[in-house]
Parts: sequence; structure tokens; C-alpha cells
Amino acid sequence: MTVRFNIINLSKSNSLFSKGMKISIFSEKENLNGSGWYFGGENITYSNSAKSFNDNKGYFTLSFSFKFPHSKDEVYFAYSRPYTYTQLLNDINELKEKSK
Repeated sequence: MTVRFNIINLSKSNSLFSKGMKISIFSEKENLNGSGWYFGGENITYSNSAKSFNDNKGYFTLSFSFKFPHSKDEVYFAYSRPYTYTQLLNDINELKEKSK
């Protein structure tokens, strides 16, 4: 099944999605083979969508399509790949070990 997502009321007038950046995706079923987060999505657009009546500021919409390859799967989408605090601590410890 293919679904079209529209994320509305974004305030940045420019986005890397306009330059070819993809959506970060995590699929529980795809991750069974250890794939983790990956980039995907099709027909990605970032466009001016509306103006606010209160402040006359422009708002933008990020739209993309995604074809779900598995049924009964939990899929997460993110603007960019999540970088957790635990990953940060692991990276810092690794750098400390290398600098010894």
C-alpha cells in the first residue's frame, strides 16, 4: 500500500528536501536483518502552503509518498536520523580511548 504524507505548518522557507534529501525511515520488520534507519520516500516536495491570518507569515508543507512493503509493520519517520544521548556517550568514550 502506498500512502501520501503531508506535514504542514513548517516555518522554514528553504529545506534540503528541495535539494534531494530523503526521509529517514525505520521499519520494525526491515530491522530484523539489522538494517536500522535508512533513507527513503518518493515524490518528496517542500512547498509554500498557506499564510497565517494573524502574522501574515508563510507556512510550508513537506509531502512524500511511502510504499509499505510489509503488512502489520511499525514504521517510523524522522526529519533526520535520530542521534540518541546514548550514542553520543558511546562516541565520546570511543574518542577518549583512541586519544590515549
